[in-house]
Amino acid sequence: MRFRRDDETRMKICQVITRLVIGGAQENTILTCEGLHARGHEVTLVTGPPLGPEGQLLDRARAGGYRVLVVGAMQRAVCPWRDLRAYGALVRQLRESRPDVVHSHSSKAGILARRAAAKVGGMKVVHTIHGLPFHAHQSRWLHRLYVLLERRAARVS
Repeated sequence: MRFRRDDETRMKICQVITRLVIGGAQENTILTCEGLHARGHEVTLVTGPPLGPEGQLLDRARAGGYRVLVVGAMQRAVCPWRDLRAYGALVRQLRESRPDVVHSHSSKAGILARRAAAKVGGMKVVHTIHGLPFHAHQSRWLHRLYVLLERRAARVS
């Protein structure tokens, strides 16, 4: 099916991913942003800083022609105060931009973006699971916390 490029079909889409380092989820997210932008949609990509030894994809995203917003507090490591600041930044961004769709990728971004979208309201929410946050080497309490957070976030996506 061919997509029409007019105001009736143009959507505002906010993609959210924890960090833009070299990896499959990040490549997928950038390709999604590029494809949606090429079809005439207004795309914003919200990400944390590209911290890590993997190499970064932030420059590629910025060259894509869509808006890229880096939220310094959104980082992979769990830190309640920093995570709360990232959540607040996402709420402000969603209130300001009022996207039609929020599409989150990765565990941290998924929890924060789905909660922020539910708080702001009025938008469709999609979450893509690229890998599970659960593994055999984490503590029992952390495993239970992740399961609880994912179950609550799943209610709004």
